[in-house]
Amino acid sequence: MAKKEPLALGPIFSALTIQQEIKVLCSYSPDFKTLFQKEIADFEGAEWLHELDEGTAICRWPEDFRPFFCRHRFPIQVSRMFESSELQEVGAWSPGSHLVDRVKGLFSFQLAANRRLPWSFGSLVPLWLDAFGLSGERMEKRRPETVVSAYFHQSSTELTLYLGVSSPHWNLSPWMRGECRIPRAKTSVSRAEQKLLEALELCPRLGGRRALDLGAAPGGWTRILAERGFQVDAVDPAELDPRVAALPEVRHHATTAGVFLEQQKGIAYQVMVCDMKMEPVMASRLMLEFAPLLDQHGWLILTLKLPKGPSALKVARESLESLSSSFQIIQARQLFFNRNEVTVIARK
Repeated sequence: MAKKEPLALGPIFSALTIQQEIKVLCSYSPDFKTLFQKEIADFEGAEWLHELDEGTAICRWPEDFRPFFCRHRFPIQVSRMFESSELQEVGAWSPGSHLVDRVKGLFSFQLAANRRLPWSFGSLVPLWLDAFGLSGERMEKRRPETVVSAYFHQSSTELTLYLGVSSPHWNLSPWMRGECRIPRAKTSVSRAEQKLLEALELCPRLGGRRALDLGAAPGGWTRILAERGFQVDAVDPAELDPRVAALPEVRHHATTAGVFLEQQKGIAYQVMVCDMKMEPVMASRLMLEFAPLLDQHGWLILTLKLPKGPSALKVARESLESLSSSFQIIQARQLFFNRNEVTVIARK
């Protein structure tokens, strides 16, 4: 097997312990299945076992594997085949204390199925709370400490349940299968806003008051940062949407990133974002040039626009390797709202 790529990825795992090598139920974009399989094949100790359905597979990999093209995952700690899909049978089942004891602090359920079941998950949850011996008072959907993940795979003859307990960070996404549930706001000026909103859900709350948006037009990312209390320098030769340009927190610099960099002295930003249409390696180099403008431990959110085809994986790795010279990579993944892209979340 090929040696694993030396990427300087930061700690995305909580204190919840998962065994060193695990079976994982993972979700991914079907359009990027081939690239995801290539990532697995390249990583020592990782193995693609079998596909359950379009966009869902069972794999085995070491804990330190950080794939670009996995949107959501959970460890398969219990699997169970039911004789029928009746709610009474499924709801009365318990995985046993060895797994339930892993559910620490505030928790939530993440439930999904490959087909429509004859009952709702809303009907199942109270039954499982009773069968598992868990208190409903500890349920917290927004900021749980642990997650009980369950995936029901129904074929023509049987219903199989895959279940695991892990931390939200370990799962990679707070949404089951990584299917992000952030609606587009009425005040939105571009579809790209949802990419930033999803990324902000995956990193700690951003502090500070100054933000830099490179390649800002028409201003969707600038608008979101302004709404979150940042004074935003929006850099782009193109015009911003008038609604964004009129915001008192926004200063539009109608110039290129290179010219803007030459003009800046003594300004420190706590957040820098970039969603520019640029080759990934060039975008990474640009971020390195701008790194001196970031505060110590300042945040970077960058979208890498990948080429189509098998070269995408090589390009993504090269870009991350370049960024890691000045940044600690917290996450680098294809998010739900990404298309042919990978979103990088990093700290200086």
